[in-house]
Amino acid sequence: MGNIMFLTHSAEPAGAELSLLRLVRHMKRGRTRVVFTSDGVMIARFQNENLAADLVRADIARRPITRSSSPLALAGGLYRMFKDGVAVATYARSQDITVVVARSTKALFIGFVATVATRRRLVWSVHDRISPEYFGPLKARLLKAFGQWVSSGFIVNSSATLETINAGGKPVIVIPPGLERADSRATRVVRREIKAVGIVGRLAEWKGQDVFLRAFARVFGDDENDVCATVVGGPLFGETEFEQRLQQLAKDLTISHKVQFTGHVESVSEYLDDFDVLVHASVIPEPFGAVVIEGMDAGCAVIATSPGGPAEIITDGVDGRLVPCGDEDALVSALRDLNEDADLRARLSATGMLRAKDFDVTELASRTEQWLAQFDRELPK
Repeated sequence: MGNIMFLTHSAEPAGAELSLLRLVRHMKRGRTRVVFTSDGVMIARFQNENLAADLVRADIARRPITRSSSPLALAGGLYRMFKDGVAVATYARSQDITVVVARSTKALFIGFVATVATRRRLVWSVHDRISPEYFGPLKARLLKAFGQWVSSGFIVNSSATLETINAGGKPVIVIPPGLERADSRATRVVRREIKAVGIVGRLAEWKGQDVFLRAFARVFGDDENDVCATVVGGPLFGETEFEQRLQQLAKDLTISHKVQFTGHVESVSEYLDDFDVLVHASVIPEPFGAVVIEGMDAGCAVIATSPGGPAEIITDGVDGRLVPCGDEDALVSALRDLNEDADLRARLSATGMLRAKDFDVTELASRTEQWLAQFDRELPK
């Protein structure tokens, strides 16, 4: 059998890249390689753990084709894509790669050229809902068609993501991001009064940090209580203007003295361990929502949005709370319920921790390897 190559365009520590690190840690050493087409801190993180990771620079990753690209820019982008694919193909031959797993839409285009050149199989690992909310109507349709045409199979992170692709009868497996559960903690001591509420994720408008701040102000803005809010995450992909708007919003709501903005952090576990309530507030359907299971595993009472991936994780009122995407009033109501009912928070904490066990990354890595084995062969001539 040959080797598996995970191909991704970004080496920034975002959710997809961190989940890939956890996955590869638990796959067979020596048969799995990760290739990044742009530089970043994640390359060193893989290499520091003696995981096979390399940089094959790709121009398309740095100068992408966009919906507003002119015909001349589009032609130039296609040419760069071809060059990038050839470079990845050269690498793939040198490492006896038989299966290329494209971890992003940019990687899908580069991987297509590389696998045509090497006559290997291309699997698309889809982490975004291929829907108009994310890509626009035309781009979403074109991407679905292209993915169905070039891919031999699909790995999706949730059923919510699966419903937005066109698999065309090709093999599909649902593999959510996994958890590394290092401790054997079964329960968590739940405070009788809420002291800390938080939201975790990169700062982006669709992640709903502004909805969270407005809801927090309505429930906990009164200075008679000492509840604090923490916004964990930074603007990884240039959303600095949104970060500034959030900070101004906290001032306008007169809660800036209660709100901490952490910026990007390497590990969120210390924050989750302190949060009484974790809020996930995406305003459009989330493809999965890895922070939801991380919060449940830490024993937080979790409020997340529906529809989307979180609705596949949480049973409302049993192991968490679900509120409609972008519905500030519903989020306010859920926060008030948890603030007024410590027993409810304790139940959600305990059952949420049990539910998190279903996402153990060791099992998910094994399932991924077994499923990918079916593609370990050349394309027919």
